[in-house]
Amino acid sequence: MGYSEGQRVVAGAICPSYTSYASQDGLPAQDGGYLDAGGKCSCHGYKATGGWRFGNHIDGTQAEYVLVPNAQANLCPVPDGLTDEQVLMCPDIMSTGFKGAENANIQIGDVVAIFAQGPIGLCATAGAKLKGASLIIAVDANNERLAMAKKLGADITINYTEVDVVDECD
Repeated sequence: MGYSEGQRVVAGAICPSYTSYASQDGLPAQDGGYLDAGGKCSCHGYKATGGWRFGNHIDGTQAEYVLVPNAQANLCPVPDGLTDEQVLMCPDIMSTGFKGAENANIQIGDVVAIFAQGPIGLCATAGAKLKGASLIIAVDANNERLAMAKKLGADITINYTEVDVVDECD
């Protein structure tokens, strides 16, 4: 897909080249990019540590403009009807929580417990619901986060400062 100047897009912190052995093996987050004989990225000159480039090897990503490596594979257009605030968490926080639910191989009917209901945990809770878990237990010390977890699909919420989690789940 082509992009045009001024178009609103998001890019995740992990920007794989999709040409590496890791990417071809289904692990794009481990993509070291295009490496030279010394194990350094040929286009940026840094030692390969996986696909996490923004904030790790590329500074300034809070700037108005930033060069996104392998942009054609790593950008996603923002629909016109969404505000910047609505998509702020999508490229890193939401994708991390959802990927956690995918990596857990949640199946329809599974029982899932998700500890810590910060932004990533809340997205993992929503991801577990989308994957079809029939019982989602959210655990945290913050009652406001637990209330949000209920809204995002948790069936049971447990505040570990008030009760013993293991006893509650027996």
